[in-house]
Amino acid sequence: MSEKCHYIRVRGVGRVLIPGCMAVAVSGDLDQCTCNASPTPHEEIERLKKENENLKAEIKRLKGLLY
Repeated sequence: MSEKCHYIRVRGVGRVLIPGCMAVAVSGDLDQCTCNASPTPHEEIERLKKENENLKAEIKRLKGLLY
């Protein structure tokens, strides 16, 4: 197995987990992934969006402390 764990959509079935490491193959839990593969562009964009939202929330919180 050389590809990072991910989901695919199968018509008539829905989302199907494709494990890329033994941890996910055994647990079935994507959060247990130990793959060393680089994130896909889509994964990186999603990670950055989440980080951006967290930073915006922190800025808002800090501004609230000033006023």
